[in-house]
Amino acid sequence: MKKISSIISSLITHENSWHIQLIRDWSEIMGPLSSKVTLEKIDGSLLMLGVYNSSWMQELYLLTPLIIKTINAKLGDSCVSSVKLRLIARKNPNASKAAQAYPKISSVEPKTLSSQERDALSSIEDDELRQALKKFLDKCHHLRS
Repeated sequence: MKKISSIISSLITHENSWHIQLIRDWSEIMGPLSSKVTLEKIDGSLLMLGVYNSSWMQELYLLTPLIIKTINAKLGDSCVSSVKLRLIARKNPNASKAAQAYPKISSVEPKTLSSQERDALSSIEDDELRQALKKFLDKCHHLRS
């Protein structure tokens, strides 16, 4: 009976052993940027990185030469020659800081509108727009209380 470690090591060739080191050390290699980008795919010497935010995508695009240099320095070889970035969604959208900072209001109890707000709403002819603005005002009142 063989040990799992010997089976795994027999499956991993010297040519792709850097893949495992890269996956294992990804957080350390990327440092604080590891929360902004994820390793999606390794295709030869090309890395596909997923980026959670379009602003960070631009920043990481500009940092691509440094990212390649840092990865190759950590791996001790010229394993990575190019990086492609693509915008991806977080796997758990509820974990985002924006979702935590602005919790969704499940049910908004209607508050009494001021006479000025009622007059402004009554002057709107489009019923759909009037209802949407009324809901918006109700949410604003709810957040203030």
